[in-house]
Amino acid sequence: GGDGGDGGGEGGEGGEGGGVPTICDVSDALLNTSCTGCHNASVQALDLRATGLAERIIGVESELYPGQTLVVPGDPDASFLYQKVIDAQADGTGGVMPPGRVLPAETTEVLRGWIEAGASSECDVEPAPEVEKLSPVDQVVRASMTLRGVRPTPAELDRADELPALIDEWMQTDEFGATIRDMHDELLLLRVTPAGDARASISWKPPLPQDGNRAHTTYLNSQVQEAPLKLIEYVVREDRPYTEILTADYALGNETMEVIWGNDELSPNFGLDCEADEVDGHPGWKRCAWIGAGRGGAGVLSSTFFFIRWTSTRINQNRGRANAISRAFLCHDFLDQPVPLDDADPEIDLADENAIAVAVRDIPSCASCHDALDPIASFLYGYTYIYRPGRADEYPIQFYNPRSAWAPGRTLDNLRDPALFGRPGENLADLGRLITEHPDFATCAVRRTYAYLDQSSQSEVSGALVAQWAQAFTDSGFNMKALIKQMVLSDDFNISHATSEPGADSINGLKKMRPEQAARTFAALTGFEWNTMVGGGRRTYGEVSLLNNALYGYRVLAGGIDGLTVVMPSFTYNGTVAAVFRSLAENAANHVVQTELAQPADARRFLTRVEANMDADAIRAQITDLYWAVLAQRAEDEDIEAALALLAVVRQERGADATQAGWTILLSALFQDARFTHY
Repeated sequence: GGDGGDGGGEGGEGGEGGGVPTICDVSDALLNTSCTGCHNASVQALDLRATGLAERIIGVESELYPGQTLVVPGDPDASFLYQKVIDAQADGTGGVMPPGRVLPAETTEVLRGWIEAGASSECDVEPAPEVEKLSPVDQVVRASMTLRGVRPTPAELDRADELPALIDEWMQTDEFGATIRDMHDELLLLRVTPAGDARASISWKPPLPQDGNRAHTTYLNSQVQEAPLKLIEYVVREDRPYTEILTADYALGNETMEVIWGNDELSPNFGLDCEADEVDGHPGWKRCAWIGAGRGGAGVLSSTFFFIRWTSTRINQNRGRANAISRAFLCHDFLDQPVPLDDADPEIDLADENAIAVAVRDIPSCASCHDALDPIASFLYGYTYIYRPGRADEYPIQFYNPRSAWAPGRTLDNLRDPALFGRPGENLADLGRLITEHPDFATCAVRRTYAYLDQSSQSEVSGALVAQWAQAFTDSGFNMKALIKQMVLSDDFNISHATSEPGADSINGLKKMRPEQAARTFAALTGFEWNTMVGGGRRTYGEVSLLNNALYGYRVLAGGIDGLTVVMPSFTYNGTVAAVFRSLAENAANHVVQTELAQPADARRFLTRVEANMDADAIRAQITDLYWAVLAQRAEDEDIEAALALLAVVRQERGADATQAGWTILLSALFQDARFTHY
């Protein structure tokens, strides 16, 4: 909207249905698809991205070609931007854009029509809907589930007017740390749960100890895969600048990881060297340093496992890794750029390594991306292209070789020196620093953080909110906890639903419980953990959380990811999700009833009023208590009558077993209620 706003919008009627094109139509039809891959304030100085676009192009003179006005309202033929895309620019003002090809007329006509109509900076977006905010109690529920993945206790619900203080308390908990790791796993896709040795999975090998669960595959991967995420958790929870996730000269690890990666005694040129004492507040983890010239000081980018998970090949030359880094930390995905080859371009044999090397340098439509992508990849040459840990005979694994990394005077296979969008560097520490200094680092962190908390796509996050929060984030010294608190307390986050039809589709008023949240919620609320043991013998796979494991459990079926083939969560409560939650609810309810009915009433959490011969008032009171404890709702008369009818049916069918069966079925129903599975 407005000055280019969020760049999307519905864009009037000019894009698809006729009418006058808007600046949003120009962004959608032309700039976003053909220009912003380079013109994003990184590769090329002129920023043609949607946010703030109008003020950068309307009536603005070209910096490269003085005297040329980018957009002259009402006169497309005098507008330099239009001249460039139709190859009608004056001599001495460069070539056509995009390089080497002329866009289809139906695309350039959108730009021409917008300029002819006066080049308005406004987008005819759908009006903002009228909305209703959550009640104070429901805000407490949403904040608790978002920050901890745990339902608030009755005592916390009674403090609904103290939400800012509750948030501060919750951000000190291990559950908040787990949420930070969950959020960054969806970003970095490190928790892979593959079978066999064909993927990035760590299994037992000598000289690892063979005693207890330390020989289990689940334990080893919980250490190795979780270590980069644990570093991010440490930075956030300890109120360190968020930039340290890419600039820290330390890592978190332990003795197990020292054996797997090697230490200064086992492998003096690579590996991990850890201190003797554990880090306060993070049991089982020590402060460590990566060994090997050129690889330290880059936070998670120094991690060996990051590059085992994100493999490469000799032909790919670390480009996939470079794009994963750019996408994660700058929200710039090179794969989103179209690559329309010109008819004059030679055919490229993608199986020919030499042909690819020539194409990415010499063919304009290829070089437009690779001139920016390949220098990022050049930072990563010290890491082995592809490695299958399962094929190693013993540890430590040598995965980093400083002799393969770039050094002054050394020519890499891709013939490009390390740089981030034109800013040169020499090693991983430089790459991490350059990323955090890039203007998109703060806005990207803000956009993806709110998208995770709100369960929306990054493109749906308001550009105005991103700009506001990014400034506050930067001013706070990149304090992620302060940013998240600001987001969770915002009016936008606490919308319940739309009360008007126009714009209602843009409201995401209901959040679905993620599988990781479900695991923590049921464990905290009921004490039930849905686990199973897989395999047997000395080198068993180990105990598996059925909600957190995608190989042997139901993480994907419940809407989660597996880090390899399913990389985006689903927030649709479909049939498979309902089936998982039904089984989970039944098991948890059975656990609660069996456990609590074996205890005295004053030791119970849920069934505090249940006894052998209950009168109607006691049953009603117990139902009311359960609604508040499970759903954070005050039971209405119709809720109580429905529950009583359910208990009556069970009593009629089960006879002597009615007490246990009735409360089990009622609890199971509450655990499947949309007011419990959503927030």
